[in-house]
Amino acid sequence: MGRSSRASSPPSAAAYTDVPQPKATDSDTERYLLFTAVVGLLAEASADDPVILIFDDMQWADSGSLLLLRHLATTELPMRVLILATLRDHELPNAKELRDTVGELWRHRGSRD
Repeated sequence: MGRSSRASSPPSAAAYTDVPQPKATDSDTERYLLFTAVVGLLAEASADDPVILIFDDMQWADSGSLLLLRHLATTELPMRVLILATLRDHELPNAKELRDTVGELWRHRGSRD
């Protein structure tokens, strides 16, 4: 018989005490270290059970959230993560950065609309 489906909460970030503190001083490096840590956390959290990550109302997303979404969608680290992003497509004409992100994700090999 197949494994039963169940919803569970991911482990608390406090469970990962061996994460070193960033030593970078510039914001781009700190952002990269943060995004790499998020990918590592999701890879570890999805090792036993798949994870669904939902970004809702992306038309309101700030540039940091869009950069994180791009980073997650293009990582080479194996993870069992489904990324679901919703947006109001009629608001795309007013959101250039979101249009650019959607275009990049659409071109990425693992993305679907």
